[in-house]
Amino acid sequence: MTNPSHPSAKSVAPCPRCGRALTVCPIPDGGMGWCDRCLGIWLDNRACQALVGDRISEAGREKISWVTQQNRAPAPAPAGQGYRRPEAVGAPDEAVACPVCRGALRSFVTDPSRHGARVALDVCPAHGTWFDHGEAWGLLQALALKSAALDLELANDANERAWDRRNAAFNAFVAGAVAGTARGIRD
Repeated sequence: MTNPSHPSAKSVAPCPRCGRALTVCPIPDGGMGWCDRCLGIWLDNRACQALVGDRISEAGREKISWVTQQNRAPAPAPAGQGYRRPEAVGAPDEAVACPVCRGALRSFVTDPSRHGARVALDVCPAHGTWFDHGEAWGLLQALALKSAALDLELANDANERAWDRRNAAFNAFVAGAVAGTARGIRD
């Protein structure tokens, strides 16, 4: 069933995991599709770049959240298509095909230092990225936490610099007052 708040949603491309037709819905960031069976999400390259750059629109966030939070368990992946092991990263996964060109998707693991989490994804360099159920939302949340931590670190640095400036000004005032008092005593 498609989300009724998105009347432009339509089913066309096959799901890379289970083969069922993806429900495709444009978002301001680019193209997005999701599978009603396995609850995976397809983002075209433009939308995926917005997500990993932590610049995805509110509409994109809402759609990813809506798909992720469906009140049903995703259907299990067909036999032999379990979650990828890190040692398999980079190798084409013959069982997972791009819904656009049908070429094999390549495994890619996000860098925790850059993206806030280690998530194994399936990528077609020409067309987009497949996120298994929960991966897109998890990556979105990890990026938000990483951004908040950076903001906090920058605020702390700014506070420390301000404290250092106030402390230096106070020390200069005290030094001047002490020097003035010492001159007054000598005079």
